[in-house]
Amino acid sequence: SLPPSSLDGIACPSTTACYVLASLISAPAGGAMGVMLHTTDGGASWTQENLPAGGLDQLSGVACSSTTRCEATGYTASTSTPVVIGTTDGGATWTEQSLPAGLSAIGPITCAGPMACEAEVWIGSFLSQTPYTLGTVDGGTTWTQQALPTDVTAVSDLATAGSTFVAVGMGSGTTGGVVLTDPLPAPTTTVGLPAAGSTLTGGVWLDASAASPDGVAGVHYVLSGGSLAAPETSATATPTSVGWLAGWASYDVPNGTYTVESVVDDLDGAVGTSAPVSVTVSNHSLGATVLRPATGAVVSGPSVVLDASATGRSTVTGVTFSLSGGSLAAPETIATATLTVDGWIALWDATSTAPGSYTLTATATDANGHTATSAGITVTVGSAPVAT
Repeated sequence: SLPPSSLDGIACPSTTACYVLASLISAPAGGAMGVMLHTTDGGASWTQENLPAGGLDQLSGVACSSTTRCEATGYTASTSTPVVIGTTDGGATWTEQSLPAGLSAIGPITCAGPMACEAEVWIGSFLSQTPYTLGTVDGGTTWTQQALPTDVTAVSDLATAGSTFVAVGMGSGTTGGVVLTDPLPAPTTTVGLPAAGSTLTGGVWLDASAASPDGVAGVHYVLSGGSLAAPETSATATPTSVGWLAGWASYDVPNGTYTVESVVDDLDGAVGTSAPVSVTVSNHSLGATVLRPATGAVVSGPSVVLDASATGRSTVTGVTFSLSGGSLAAPETIATATLTVDGWIALWDATSTAPGSYTLTATATDANGHTATSAGITVTVGSAPVAT
């Protein structure tokens, strides 16, 4: 290919990848054609990008928000109409994007994030053009022209400062040089699950939508109200095909009415908070009940069957039986139960306990380490029968 007659712009999304705008003198006509050169090896080799319609008549600017996503401005080769082209695959393909009608000229472009870019454009005839900026916050799907202050006659360059676009230009009359700023829209998020007014029990799913022109860095959920002294983060979400999803154990908080909010952080550090969603947490309290032996029973021997039921706001992970009174100086654990279809069952060797009247209790432990002890029942330990 012919060597470029001039290099007109550059964007480098990484230390080894760069895009360069160039003009080629096309023989035999001798006119200039805009092309884009691309390197992925730090400039050791350059390839010419395959642009729409075989190339552009002129390229005005290029900007990249990542190694795969770039936007470039220029003019179509056939009609010299202002155009924006974009790639989302590192330059393998470039696609022309839809712009508002009536643009007469287009200039440099800058990108503040993976979805937000702004370009310099003009509208009007050659001798009476009005400057505008052209912005997108959805990755180039839609572009919207934005009017500048009436005393601005031209914009000469664009840049980004965090989540704010910055432009420099000229003003009319005594205004002189101007610096313009245009902050990006704040990130937004909306709670999808749970629905407002829901009653929550056990483990539940939290889901939210989130968007930011700068790109979403993460979403977490904040719980407030009920018995909480201050709002607290209840879960951190994971991006999925159905939104930002997180599991939350509602039994981690006491029963009551709470407010759930989703909070989005974008890649530039901006934060957005959803509208609050009111929910009611209603879980069974942790508790245990001795089922066997019956209160007042007389027990004896090496294999006394103990049985208890246990329920909790979270999973019950264990039950122990304790004895107090009688000849005991202090309560002591006499058996650890196993969960069966008939409840939490254990065998107790009553021969190791002196005869007398005692109080038997069951203590349940849940997955969060909480414990609850049943009401005590009275049992009498009798003497074991003597074998003859």
